[in-house]
Amino acid sequence: MKKLIKVYPYILIVLFSVLMFYKIFRPGFLIYLDNPYHLSEFKFYISEVIQNTGWIYGWFPHDFAGFPLASLYPQIGFWLISIMNLIFKIDLILSYKILVYLAYLLPTIFLYTLLKRYHKTGALFFTLLYMVLYRDVVLTILGGMWTYYFGLGFFILFYYFLIKYFENPDSLKLVAVLSLILSLTIFSHPFAAIGAVVLSLVFLLVHILMKKQKLKRIISSYTIIYLLSFLTTIIFTFQLLLMDSWSRSYGFGLSDSVFQTVYRTILPLFFAASKEYLFSDFISAILSFNLPAILKMGWTFFLSSLPQLIIFFFAVIGIVHFFKQKKKDFVLASSFIFIIITLILSSGFWHLIPSLHNLPILKGVHSYRFFIQLEIALLVFAVYGLKNTLETWNFLKNYKKIITIIVLLFFIVNINYYLPEETLTRTSENTPIIQEEILPLWNWVKNNVNGNNERIIYQHLWDNVLDADIEVSSIYAMSSHYTGVSHIGGWSGAFPYPLEGTIGSTKGKRLFGKTVSTISNEELVEKMELLNGKYIVSSEDSLKNKLKTIEEFEQVYEIGHFTVFKLKDYEPSWIEFESPAEFKLLVLESQKMEFYINTKTKNEAVLKFSQHPFWSASINEENIEIKQDEFGLMKVNLPEGEYILKLNYNAKRVSHLIISLIGILLTLMLLIASKWRK
Repeated sequence: MKKLIKVYPYILIVLFSVLMFYKIFRPGFLIYLDNPYHLSEFKFYISEVIQNTGWIYGWFPHDFAGFPLASLYPQIGFWLISIMNLIFKIDLILSYKILVYLAYLLPTIFLYTLLKRYHKTGALFFTLLYMVLYRDVVLTILGGMWTYYFGLGFFILFYYFLIKYFENPDSLKLVAVLSLILSLTIFSHPFAAIGAVVLSLVFLLVHILMKKQKLKRIISSYTIIYLLSFLTTIIFTFQLLLMDSWSRSYGFGLSDSVFQTVYRTILPLFFAASKEYLFSDFISAILSFNLPAILKMGWTFFLSSLPQLIIFFFAVIGIVHFFKQKKKDFVLASSFIFIIITLILSSGFWHLIPSLHNLPILKGVHSYRFFIQLEIALLVFAVYGLKNTLETWNFLKNYKKIITIIVLLFFIVNINYYLPEETLTRTSENTPIIQEEILPLWNWVKNNVNGNNERIIYQHLWDNVLDADIEVSSIYAMSSHYTGVSHIGGWSGAFPYPLEGTIGSTKGKRLFGKTVSTISNEELVEKMELLNGKYIVSSEDSLKNKLKTIEEFEQVYEIGHFTVFKLKDYEPSWIEFESPAEFKLLVLESQKMEFYINTKTKNEAVLKFSQHPFWSASINEENIEIKQDEFGLMKVNLPEGEYILKLNYNAKRVSHLIISLIGILLTLMLLIASKWRK
């Protein structure tokens, strides 16, 4: 019975996680938000990078005119899915879904483990309240941003072991464990790693302020933790540093105005958006005195916000009790300061200041990610507040069981509101528009477009297609795996790729950096040729009607929401010369290209692929410089004559691998030494 009592919280967590996520295991791949984009990357990564090059970084040629694969994004997803697929022979799509589920389950278990320090029942209550009923958690994971939750899981583990370390600063084992967890956090997500480093520095600061003992030993331990993590993760972090000058400023804060930044920072502490309505809808109903709408919307906003309200209420109680303490609890003091710092960081205030917005590291930070870390620390206070409430409020003591039953019944009755809606868990095989329109479209592309000669341009689905199943999907990102043709418009988001910031985004009735209504006919044709696009697929009427009026375009195919137009007189070409020249494509591979060139004079040429510092070009074994044009494409100066232009992509840095292996070896040696020390 005692064993059952110990494990029942974990059993309950697993049962709730299955309830929330079982639908994702239906046939087909997940289509909501970023999922197709990530699956497309993983599919190419395993087949073309790992198996063909034997390295962990490569070049993805099929969107944004090419971009570095795995170099800029969390490593843990790429590595885990490769191991599952190649070593354990688990189907790629199933492997992906398992990782999505684990990204939810593991942080939930780790969170309970952290919170039970103050009250076990309270820890279980707040863990389920936050991870199950707090909609943003499930929405983010099912939206494809699950790698951050692996990072969050390691952040929570780091939090837990950091507390244990300060209880026992002499432990070499805990130093090694913290170093290992920090390394895994960095590999899982840089934003989670920033949070872990900030948390550790806050603990150190509070230790100094409280004038506790063994400061020198703790500083020595911190040096070892940071150094080992630095060495272990060099294979990833140095890739980021090498590409810093190439990547554009793509981070963002909560708003472009100070006022909105302030209220968007504070409001989420106790308020959440409704499934059906915007906050502006609710305000409009109030201003128009529409009582039925006010009641209906008010109830949905109440249900959405209830988890935050409960957490915030007990966290405030916990903070009040903390300040009443004569002898301050070290962990609570550290957690409080961490809450203040992460609240400031989550505002993204530096994005309001151009000189700060463009600084290295800061230019790529999405500030809202720090709010999730703030909530973890807030949950520590919520559990502490509940513990103190149960100890001091006789009413709760006397009617604890009845209140528990009422709370459980309330959430059970309203559980459908908190379960993921069908849109979030839809797969490619149970989505009619994919089966009836998109797959036939891709079949047409496969049979009519030559992927060796040209790209296809997709008008993105986001804010273009009014179909609830795919209107925020990156389904086009999977196109190249079905058609063999590279594309522009597969996805658009907060990416560092220069092309996305210029002409690569096609979402929200935008095309080539302008709106559909403002881009001129001449510019549309010019940009199609610049990107070597012979065909363009419209997803909504404004672009479709515009293309019908342009003489250079001809409609060649239509199905459902989608219409394909051909640029009639354009001969596809991967190179655009300043002066007339002859060329022939010899090799077109993801990391290698060769062109026969014959030019009568010195020439300047734009190669219609994204420029990147890991690409090199040579003629007759002599390197030539690859510049970046105004849109992010390759530009080279060519000598007069007849020759082969060779381009190679090389992301391999063996020295980085060696240093990381040394870091891993030293961490293992420290773990072994800690056992000998006993």
